[in-house]
Amino acid sequence: MRLKSGLGILAVIFFIFLPTTGPWAVAAPLDLTLVHVNDTHSHMEAVSGSLKIKGVKTYLNMGGATMLAGKLKAVRAEKGNVLFLHAGDAVQGTLYFTEYRGEVEMKLLNQLSCAAMVVGNHEFDKGPEGTEHIISLAGFPVLGANLDVSAFKELSDKVKPYVVREVAGAKVGIIGLITPETREISSPGDKIGFLDVAETAEKYIAELEAAGVNKIILLTHQGYEQDKTLAARVKGIDLIVGGHSHTLLGDREVLGRLGLAPRGEYPTLVKGPSGDPVYIVQSWEWAKTVGVLDLSFDDAGLVTKARGDAILMVGGPFRQKNKEGKKVTLGGSLRDEVVEAIAANPAVDLVAPDPEALALIKPYKQGVDQVQKEVIAQVAQDLFHVREPGTHDSGRVLKHGSQVAPLVALSMLDKAETSGLKPDLVLENAGGVRTDLMSGKLTMGQVHALMPFGNTLFLLELTGKEVEETISNAVARGDGAFPYLVGARMILDRSKPKKEQVVKVELAGPDGTWKPIDQARTYRLITNSFIAAGGDGYEAFKKAAGKKYDTGFVDSLVFADFVRGKELKRPESTGVVFVGEE
Repeated sequence: MRLKSGLGILAVIFFIFLPTTGPWAVAAPLDLTLVHVNDTHSHMEAVSGSLKIKGVKTYLNMGGATMLAGKLKAVRAEKGNVLFLHAGDAVQGTLYFTEYRGEVEMKLLNQLSCAAMVVGNHEFDKGPEGTEHIISLAGFPVLGANLDVSAFKELSDKVKPYVVREVAGAKVGIIGLITPETREISSPGDKIGFLDVAETAEKYIAELEAAGVNKIILLTHQGYEQDKTLAARVKGIDLIVGGHSHTLLGDREVLGRLGLAPRGEYPTLVKGPSGDPVYIVQSWEWAKTVGVLDLSFDDAGLVTKARGDAILMVGGPFRQKNKEGKKVTLGGSLRDEVVEAIAANPAVDLVAPDPEALALIKPYKQGVDQVQKEVIAQVAQDLFHVREPGTHDSGRVLKHGSQVAPLVALSMLDKAETSGLKPDLVLENAGGVRTDLMSGKLTMGQVHALMPFGNTLFLLELTGKEVEETISNAVARGDGAFPYLVGARMILDRSKPKKEQVVKVELAGPDGTWKPIDQARTYRLITNSFIAAGGDGYEAFKKAAGKKYDTGFVDSLVFADFVRGKELKRPESTGVVFVGEE
C-alpha cells in the first residue's frame, strides 16, 4: 500500500495517533535481510561440483543443507533482522526422500527456523496424501495461495495463502504462489485445483493492504521468466523470492571467472505497473547457493535499497587434474592459493558444515549410506546432462543434447526387449534424468539421484501420427519435456519456429537404415509412467486410444541392472540430428 498525497488533515491526524503495534499499526520503515533457497531437492549433504579457480578447473564440494545451516548461522550472527524463506521443492532428488519421505528435510527446516515455505510441484510427487504428510512435519507456515484444496480436507487447514511476519515493529506480508503446471508435472490428483497466479496475487495483496501491511513479498514456485511477467503486471509487489526454474543469478563477470553463466542480475529489477521497483531473486538449486538480500523499506512500503548476492557455498577437499589427467587433492601452497582465490571472490564462500545439522541428519545418513555404497559400474568419461541441445553449466557445448538421457533410454529398450515386449522405439523425457555422471565409480546412490522419481516403464501403442505429433510438441515445449529417442531419430531445423522444428521422424529398420515413420501404422513405444500419464505436457500419451501397459519395472533399477559391471561411455546417438547431418 502506498500512502496517497491527497490525504486530508483529518486522515493524517488519524494515522499519527494510531498505535504502533496490533492490527492498526502505522507502517514503519524497516531494514531487513532475507536469506532464501529454492529447489533444494533433498540434498542434505554437499554435492560434487567444479569451479574455475584462477583459470583452472577445480573439483570441490558445493552446498547442501549442512552448509546452508552454517551460512545461515553466520548471517544471523552478523545481521539484525533476518528472515529465512524456502521457495519450494524441498524434497525429491536423493535417497533421503526415497527412504524417509520428507521427514529429514522438514526437521532440518524446523531447526533452521524457516519463516515460510511455498509448496513446490515436487511436494506433490507422492500425491496429495504425500503432500499432507510432508506439511504435517513442518513447524512453520507452508503457503499456497492459488491452491484450491477444498475437495481435499486434509490439506485445507495446513496450506495457508499468506503469513504476516512482524520484524522490528513492522509487518511483512508473504504470499505463496505455485505454478499451475503442477497438474502436469507432478501428481496432485483430481482433488487439488490451481487458480490463476496473477489474479490470486492481486486478491491477497489487496487483503494485506486493507489490513495495513504495505511490505509485500511473493514467495513463488513458478520460474524466473514467469516472475518477471508477474512483477510487471500486478500492483503492490515489493519483492519476489522465486524458485522452480533453478535459475542462477548474479554478476556475469564475477561468476564468469568461476566458469558459470548467470541468467540475470541479483536482484533483478523490474518496474511494476505503477512504475515502482519490484525486485526478483532466486537461488539456483540444491542449496549450492544461498541468497542473502539486504532490503530497506520506507514507511510507505517502498523498497529504497536492495543489495546482495546468491552466494556459492563450497568446501574441500580441492582437486585438480595433474599432467596425466588424473584428479589429485591439493595440499600446502596450492590449496592455500585456492582458498585465497575463493576469499577474494564476492560470489563464493568457504563454508563448513554445521555441527547441529550434521547431528540431525546422522541417523538418516546411516540408512542412506547402506544403499548408496554399492558400486555397480564404472563411468569411463564425464557424461553431461542438459535438458535440450545447448551449453552445459560447465561451458561445454552439447550440440546434440544430453549424454546421459540416451543411456537411460538404452536401458529401457534392453529391459523391454528381454521381457518380450517387442518395442519399436523408446522415448525418455529430459526431465526424467536429473544429474551428470562424472568419471569414476558409479554407485546405487548416484543411480537413485539420477532418476529419483520411482517411475516405472510403460508400454504404449500409438499411431505413427501420434508419435510424430507428440515428438514435435515435446520439442516445442522444450526443457523437461524435450525427448531423447532410441530406435528412432528426429531431424531438427532450429531456424524454424519451435512448433515447426521437427522436419521428420525416422525409425531404424532391421538392416540399420533409417525410414520415415508411417503415419498410419501402430508402433510400440516404451516410456516412463510419468509422461505416459500426461506429465510434462504429454497429453497425447494420456489420451491415446491404443494399448497401455505398466510393466512395473522401476526405471532406476532397470538402469542399474543394465549398467552393472559395465564401463559407461558417451552414447553413439542421442536421437537428435540436425538438417544437413542425415
